[in-house]
Parts: sequence; C-alpha cells; structure tokens
Amino acid sequence: MASRFAPVLLAVAATVATANLARAQANADLRCIASPDADCVIELAERSLPHVREDRWYLAVPNLAEAMFYSGRIQRGMELAGKIKSPVLRSRADMTHAYVLFHEGKLDEARDVLETRAARTTDRVRRVVLWAQEAYEQGDKTRGDAAFALAHDILKDHEADTGETIVDVSLPSAIAASGELGAAVEMVRLMPQLPDRARAAFLLMRILAKEAETGPARTLMDEASAWRASLHPRQISTTLIEEAWAWLMLGDAAQVIATVSERPVPKRRNSAYIFLLSEAGQLGHAETALILAEEIEDTATKAWALAHCAKAAFISGHHVAGSTCLQSGRGLFSKVMDMAERGGLDEVTSRNVKMALATATVAESLAGNDAAVADIMNTAGGFVSDLDDRIIAAHIDAGDLPLAMLLAFQDADDLKKARALSALARALAIRAFFND
Repeated sequence: MASRFAPVLLAVAATVATANLARAQANADLRCIASPDADCVIELAERSLPHVREDRWYLAVPNLAEAMFYSGRIQRGMELAGKIKSPVLRSRADMTHAYVLFHEGKLDEARDVLETRAARTTDRVRRVVLWAQEAYEQGDKTRGDAAFALAHDILKDHEADTGETIVDVSLPSAIAASGELGAAVEMVRLMPQLPDRARAAFLLMRILAKEAETGPARTLMDEASAWRASLHPRQISTTLIEEAWAWLMLGDAAQVIATVSERPVPKRRNSAYIFLLSEAGQLGHAETALILAEEIEDTATKAWALAHCAKAAFISGHHVAGSTCLQSGRGLFSKVMDMAERGGLDEVTSRNVKMALATATVAESLAGNDAAVADIMNTAGGFVSDLDDRIIAAHIDAGDLPLAMLLAFQDADDLKKARALSALARALAIRAFFND
C-alpha cells in the first residue's frame, strides 16, 4: 500500500536532486573558471546566450561559431554562423569552416565552402595562398603543397571559364615561405602589372627580412620603390603604407618616415604612424617606434600610437619593448586625461582621445599596472563605453586566458559576458586544434 507521504517524499527528492545538479554544475563551472579548457568554456558560452536578447545574439555568436568549427562541432558552427549579420564576420566564420576542412585533408569540401561563401575568385585564391604560406612557415610542406595545388586549380578553372588570368600578389610570399627565395623574387619581377609587382615586393619583405636576406631584400626594395614611384597618384596612395611597412621590416626608420611623409593629408599620415607603431611593437622594435612617434604632432594621436606599440609588444611577448613604449607614453596619457576632463573637444579630437585612453588602459592592464588602470578608468569610464571588453580581449590575445576568464565573470552585463566567453572559447579551441 502506497504511503500517503509519497507525494511529499517525491517532491523533496526532486528538490534535492535539483539542488545536487545545480551544485554539481556550479562546481564544474568553478573548475572551468580556475582551469579553462575549450570544451567547458564553449559550454559556458552556449549557456550564456539565453540570457542575451536574441536580437543581440549576432554580437556574441561570431567567435562562438568559430570555436565550434575549430572544436569539430561543424553543424552547430554552421547554425551559429547563420545568425551573424555582419558580412565581414560571417565571412570570417565561413573561412574558418573551410580552413578546418582543409586542415583535415578534405580539400573538395573546403573548396565547396569557399566557392559557396566567397563570391570572388581573388578572395578564394588569397585565402588558400595564405593557408599555404602558413603551412610552409610551420614546416608542414605536405599541407603547404596541397594548399598551393588547390590555389593553382582555382586559378586555372577561373581562366578556363572566363579567359581572365589572375595574378595574386601574395603568391611570391608563399613561394618564399616554402624555401624558394630566388623563385619568389623572380616571380615578382615577372609580374606584368607595376602595381601588382610593387605590392608583391612589399609583401615579400616580411619573409626576406625574417630569413636574414637583407642584401636581396634591399635590392628588391629599391626596385619596388622605383616601380611605385612611376604609378598613377591614385595607385601610389594605396601602396605607400605597404612600402612604409616593408621598410619597417628591414629596420630602416628613415625610409619609413620618408615614405609616410609622401601622404599629403595629416590625418592619413597619423593613421599610418598608428599602424606602424603597432607593427614595431609587435616586432619588439621599441627604438624604431620612438623615432616614428616623434613625427606625430597631435598629442592624442601620439599617445594612441605609443599605447598601441605597448599593447602589441606585450601581446607578442616583447615585454621590454612594451615597457619602453608605455613609459614614453605616460606623460601623454596624463595630458589626454586632462583633455577628456575639460571637454569641449571637436569630433576628430574626441575620437583620438577616446582611442588613446582605451588603448592606454589595455596596455597598462597587460603590464599589470592595476593602479594606472584604475586611474585612467576613473577618467575615461564615462568617455569610453567598452573598456572592459577591450581589456578582456587583449588578455585573450596575450594568452593570459585564466585572468581573462576571471574578468569575464566579474562583468554583470549578460551581453559582455557572453561576448567574452565566446572569445575565450575561440582562443581555447584554436589552441586545442593546433596542439592535437
């Protein structure tokens, strides 16, 4: 005979079971926060999405879609990619899908994704050539050759269908990465169009400089500069920044400055220096960065550029260079904070001040200077809305994933937490993908 207390006992048992499940989940979450891995963070990111309004999911899912592809959850990755509204971010997710298939040796499937999602042949070829270059640089000749063959097939099919011959400017760099430096240089010189020839030469500098081929690199740069100088003014403007970057690869600050100075508009010169200081930081070339910074007259722009140098250096593991750029920028950071507090800034200056403060905060956080971070955030908190997102993203880029995880869970904003967890999931999935 059933006890009259059975319903009560069942209810109590259900409550206890629910509590035990919740406790087990909480313990699993704590273990994940303390020692994050791709699987547990992907699960946390997935569970965070229902707390975000669905019409804002597109702000959180791009990184999570890529994490799904890298972790082998292809179908779920495709579902999430379909929710991405930004064409650029959707393309990035689709290219990740194609890359994972290529990496697994599924060349036909990878090509199908490329042809479905990348409308232009040039985009498909460029992507595959970059795969080849990456594989060669990692010492994986088999995969590099496979990518190169795929790029060749795409180009030949395009030529057969349209009669058009496409010359991709990144091809010489991939050839150089395979060890055929002489063939790469010769291919540049044989390119029929001067703009392509100049751009290909500038892109090739990264490989030549890294391989200590400074003699051939310098010779080719002199030729490329002459090719660039003979272009139409509109064509010149698009290659100037590439030439300046190439001179930076060779460590020639004077030539970098001479090249940037050819940009007639101060705003464009400043944007070039911001990019170049970031690149110098990534290379660990602090002295070159400080020389270039002296060419920037605007206070906020110079502060922004030096902060970029420090941020890039710390993320790349060049801590001495990062500290050098950071120390050089601190006096400017104080001036920029004063400008923010006084207000009354025009639109351009306001943007430069905002970006300088945001990037300085990130750089100080990467350096572990919590007091400096708090000082800037007290000033910039109402001026820059996404400081927390930027700091978390930088720590992810720097590989400091446990700290990024803790920072993500300190944020009470559901959307920010979802975005941070998705970015963490992507970073961990990439790490697991290449370590397997």
